[in-house]
Amino acid sequence: MEKREVRAGWLFLLGSGLLVIDAINENLNEVSLASLLHLSGGLLFFFGSYFAIPKAGIPKAGIPKAAIPKIAIPKTNAKPQDNETKNKP
Repeated sequence: MEKREVRAGWLFLLGSGLLVIDAINENLNEVSLASLLHLSGGLLFFFGSYFAIPKAGIPKAGIPKAAIPKIAIPKTNAKPQDNETKNKP
């Protein structure tokens, strides 16, 4: 079912992209309030279609835990040496 939803999302994106191209062409020929509303509606529909596509199999943003190397940080209880304590005022 999820594969079908992804296909439908991409078809909506394609259709809204065609509306944006048509609105840009309309604005190149004649700029009017109706043509600007057509363009803004097409852009909203395009971005809405993009964000509505389910992210099938795409991991969330961020670094995967497997990619982060495990670094052992040694714990030391070393005290300052004599020459370090003498130089301090």
